[in-house]
Amino acid sequence: PTINFIDTKIRSLKVKDKREVFWCNGCPGFGLRVTPTGVKSFVYKYMIGRSSRCFTLGRYPEISIRQARRIYDSLYEQVNDY
Repeated sequence: PTINFIDTKIRSLKVKDKREVFWCNGCPGFGLRVTPTGVKSFVYKYMIGRSSRCFTLGRYPEISIRQARRIYDSLYEQVNDY
C-alpha cells in the first residue's frame, strides 16, 4: 500500500500477522516496514542492474520522517548517479 508519511498516519498503522511495507507517496523505493511485533523501520528499496536491494534507514520514532527522508534523498541520488 502507498500512504502519505505523516506522524499521525504512521503512529496509527496497525500490526499485522506478517511483516508489511507501506510505500511513501511520490518517493520511489522509500518505505516503512512494520513487523508483527510493532517495530517500524524506514527502508529504501532500489535496483542495481537486475538485483533488488533493501537498505534499512533506521527505526521510527528514533529517527524522524524528516531525517529518514534526508537519508533517502542522499541514497536515491547516489544510486541514480551510478
